[in-house]
Amino acid sequence: MERLNAILRDPFFQENIRRTNEREKDRIFCRHGLDHLVDAARVLYILALEEGLEVSKETAYTAAFLHDLGRWVEYDTGRDHAEASAELSIGLLDGHGFSGNEKETILLAIRGHRVKGAEGILTDAMYRADKLSRPCTTCPSLAQCKRFGSKEKAEIEY
Repeated sequence: MERLNAILRDPFFQENIRRTNEREKDRIFCRHGLDHLVDAARVLYILALEEGLEVSKETAYTAAFLHDLGRWVEYDTGRDHAEASAELSIGLLDGHGFSGNEKETILLAIRGHRVKGAEGILTDAMYRADKLSRPCTTCPSLAQCKRFGSKEKAEIEY
């Protein structure tokens, strides 16, 4: 996972994570820092293995680590963070040796991670991994969370 590790060390990646962390420092709901990215990556790879998806571990982990890269953009401008994250990820992917189908798989997963059933070999699994990586059942802010709306309880779904 040499290329992924190079992305994680990249100052551009680190700056985008810092920007999101800064905007979420007082957030009472789920945050989008490295803890979430690691959890989403692990869940995504498990789903890929369980479902026999033809993607490498590095491809799955890279998609998960980049899927919220532009979260800060949504806070600042209202622009959907999935699209912003994909746009910000292009240079990182190009600069660290991802190309062709592998790059396209990652970008589709990032762009579609908020839409159940979106196009792409890894995209629906990314959507589910994003949800499954959250410990909603023990969240102290669950009653105010828009994810569950009027439901009385959070249940693991996918």
